Amino acid sequence: MSIVAQKHTQASKTEPLPTSTDPSSFLSLALDDPSQGLGSRLARLLHRALDEEGVPRTWPVETWWPILNALAMARQRHEVVWPERLDRRLEGFVRAALRFTRPDGRAIGEGEADSAGRIKLMRTWADWLPDPAIASVVARWFPTRSRKAQAANAPPLPAFACSDRPLAILRPDWSPQGDLIAVDHRATDLPCGLTLVGGGRAWMGPHWLGADTTARPRLTAWKTGPYADFLEWTYPSERGRTTRTALLLRGRDLALIGELVEGPGESVQAFGLGPGVVTKALEGSTVVLLKAAKSGTARVVPLALPMTPSASGSCEVVNGRLTIRFLHSGKRGWSPLLVSWGTERARKPVRWRALTVTRKSKVCPADVAVAWRVWWSQDDSIVIYRSLAKHESSVFLGHQTKVGTRFFVAEFDEDGDMRPLLTV
Repeated sequence: MSIVAQKHTQASKTEPLPTSTDPSSFLSLALDDPSQGLGSRLARLLHRALDEEGVPRTWPVETWWPILNALAMARQRHEVVWPERLDRRLEGFVRAALRFTRPDGRAIGEGEADSAGRIKLMRTWADWLPDPAIASVVARWFPTRSRKAQAANAPPLPAFACSDRPLAILRPDWSPQGDLIAVDHRATDLPCGLTLVGGGRAWMGPHWLGADTTARPRLTAWKTGPYADFLEWTYPSERGRTTRTALLLRGRDLALIGELVEGPGESVQAFGLGPGVVTKALEGSTVVLLKAAKSGTARVVPLALPMTPSASGSCEVVNGRLTIRFLHSGKRGWSPLLVSWGTERARKPVRWRALTVTRKSKVCPADVAVAWRVWWSQDDSIVIYRSLAKHESSVFLGHQTKVGTRFFVAEFDEDGDMRPLLTV
């Protein structure tokens, strides 16, 4: 090796790795001469950027596919010397990118994208990586005659949450017309990312504004099962500790999003609306109707407010955002939004009422525990319970929760029987 080449190699080993989320930084690194340690440099960068499951620690979700595109270009250019260990490291990254992707190929929170180029990129990585489950997902969204894509492989689990930070995707399946809730609240200096998709349409997103974040958010609960996916996380704010909840009820065209704040006063939450979604206020009601650009409707039900407008708060569109204001006088207050979509409920009026919750035969104030019954018809009704303080056993509608239960959702039939869907 010449002295010049030796110095260049030593420099490449000590040169700081880029930390920018700009895909061009990774592309410039990936397109370096492979003789200068391409594999080891990329491996070190990926080790720093990805966790053990291959999920990016800090990169915004909308940059994941552009970064994978830059890496794909590098792999094509240096295919002969591309290390196999990089493919193994990138399997988890591609799997995470698929989970946080809508079936039309756009990443969660991403605007307009080159759909044809994105589909090609997905298929390219599916062909390169040894995990057949990745190819199975791509084939479900974008059918092809490829034998590998048509192979009967089980896809990876669609629902996912990081164990140490509030980054999660709540989705029951990989259906092109499926439902999902995506949450990304890893950063303290950026608004919480939230996207709600129902029936393949993006109804809300990409942000959830509310109490300001003053320290790193922390995941407190994650549960996925046959009936529901549930996520809860908390963070300190100037007002006190704030706890947020996201719930997707599988196969029921229902989702719930709520924020619990400490201290009396008014709490305010604001949500972005999906592309092309317009709103309509229903006269004499606090319900807000969401209408998709082409077809379909959804309704937003502010459970903490009465069915008719009152001085206790409001649910309306302000400056292009769905905004809920809730005034409470206790030590803490919870203001959840129930979102429903689907054709079966489109023409049915929604009704709800607060339930009496008791503990040790005493009625609980609203800053200790709350519950509601929501119904569209006699055979379409659910009950939602939330413990706000110490999670003791509570009773409502004849049902008694176990000690430690903080959240409970059940179907409520016309005979007055409850069928639990989720207990946390």
